[in-house]
Amino acid sequence: MTTSEQFYYRKDLAWRNLPGYETQRLRANGGIPADEIEAAGFKVLEGDKPTRLNLAILRFSAFVVGSVDSDSGTFVWRKAYASTRRRFLVIFVNRGMLSIGTSTADLAPVEGNVVILYPNAKPVYLKHTGRVESVVFAFDERELLPYVARQGSQFVFPGVSAVHAPAFAFLSSLSGTKKDSHPLGSNAIREVLRVLARAILVEADVARSEECSVKVNDVRALVELRFAAPDFTVQSLAAELGITRRALERVLAPTQLTPSRLLRERRAARAKHLLEANGRVSLGNVAASSGFASTEALKRALVLFYGMSAREIVAESLTKRHEIPSLDKSP
Repeated sequence: MTTSEQFYYRKDLAWRNLPGYETQRLRANGGIPADEIEAAGFKVLEGDKPTRLNLAILRFSAFVVGSVDSDSGTFVWRKAYASTRRRFLVIFVNRGMLSIGTSTADLAPVEGNVVILYPNAKPVYLKHTGRVESVVFAFDERELLPYVARQGSQFVFPGVSAVHAPAFAFLSSLSGTKKDSHPLGSNAIREVLRVLARAILVEADVARSEECSVKVNDVRALVELRFAAPDFTVQSLAAELGITRRALERVLAPTQLTPSRLLRERRAARAKHLLEANGRVSLGNVAASSGFASTEALKRALVLFYGMSAREIVAESLTKRHEIPSLDKSP
């Protein structure tokens, strides 16, 4: 810990008003220095200490940006002081598996790359399984004013948005910066961090507001009902469900399917069934009956999902029935 950090750090006030920012770096292999970790506001759980830890932190009074690279281990954010209970913690997981809980008993893997922990008095347990690389961004809720974020405990973005990519790039580069004693530089960084904090929380609030009662089965049911209409698009699907396209993508995220793929897959299944049922049907009729806008779109979908052309599907079906393949139009 540097002399300046010792001067500004007091346990009763936590990190109070810094005139600029302070930096802290830690590289450890083998023994992990507990005092250095506690200076960063965390502790390492006894019996589950990482053998290797690289830590780079940039700290204002109301913001903390850090990059973490460590082996398996569990870190605890105790929130021992009032100032820490007012803080949001945003974690960008760049590599590895991170589990989060309020104790070792309720740790759950984070199913996404960006997670937001909301201000409260509960401790946070962060368990790294294997090597984990992440960027953390903590900030006081008062820095969002006049914007007031929705209350919550934890929110995981299922994907990476347009805000997350530049935020991650800026924060990861910032965490390794050197001390800048000039107040203009410090103030400029502070303003950028304030804008980033608001942007991330606004996006989270929008995403949370779009979380509705729509479930995967609801999406599949509507696709089953409407897929045969060629003018039924992903945008139509979202509109009829009463949600945005981004919200629709989040609903389907656990299935590893995009709305577009789900729709094409169902249309391809119908087309394959029609070809197998009647090998003499024209591809134009198959495409129209399956919801494809063209025969070319039909052909591409069959190859994508089944690895076969229309002629091959018909031939295979007829072979099974000991018949001679026949199509009135070449695929």
